[in-house]
Amino acid sequence: MNIRQAQLPKGWEIKQLSEIGKVYNGNSINEKVKKVNYTDLKDGLPFIATKDISYESKIDYNNGIKIPFEEKSSFKTAPKHTVLICAEGG
Repeated sequence: MNIRQAQLPKGWEIKQLSEIGKVYNGNSINEKVKKVNYTDLKDGLPFIATKDISYESKIDYNNGIKIPFEEKSSFKTAPKHTVLICAEGG
């Protein structure tokens, strides 16, 4: 038993995220393309980035960026109740 395992509650075990769920990277949109094609649209799916999620786990859906419904298949979308983990830099 290593030190990390010794600190776990009884009955818990360490697992890789990929062992208990699916791990995906999100989409990035070039800033120029985002401004021209996806900013201030009336309708569409909200596009969120790491910066739109607070330390209190609140998501700002009102960042001015939306994905037109007809482009949904070009983007990764998370089903309702999906756990999001913010990661930047690769």
